[in-house]
Amino acid sequence: MKIVVLINHETEALGLFESEITKHGHSLQTILATQNPHDIRRVHDAQIIILMGGPASVTAKETHVFIQNEIELARHRMQHDLPTLGICLGAQIMAEAGDGHVYQGRRPERGWCKVTLTPGGIRDPLFKG
Repeated sequence: MKIVVLINHETEALGLFESEITKHGHSLQTILATQNPHDIRRVHDAQIIILMGGPASVTAKETHVFIQNEIELARHRMQHDLPTLGICLGAQIMAEAGDGHVYQGRRPERGWCKVTLTPGGIRDPLFKG
C-alpha cells in the first residue's frame, strides 16, 4: 500500500511512524508541502495520507498557500471517506476541513511526550510486532 506523507516544515519527519509503516511493507511518498504546494492537489485519491505538523497554525491559511491546499485535500478525503491521519498542524487542518473550530490555547504546545499503552492498546494490531 502506498502512503503519502505531507511534510509541513523541513524539520518535521515521520519519526517512529516511518519504521512501522515500512516494516509492514508499505511504501512512502513524501511531499514537502511548503516547497511543493501544488503537488498536494495530485494526491487526492492516495490510499492513505498523513498530514504532518509544523510551527504554523491553520489560521495562517491566507498567507500559506500549502495550508489552504491541504484543507481542500482533507475536505475531499473526508467527504469520500478516505483514510487520512492528521498530526499537530495536520489535525488542525482536518478540523478546519470538517468545519470545526481551531483556536489558540492558553499556553504553547511543543513536541511529543511519553505514551503508555493501555491493555487495549497493547492488543491493537497497530502495535504488535
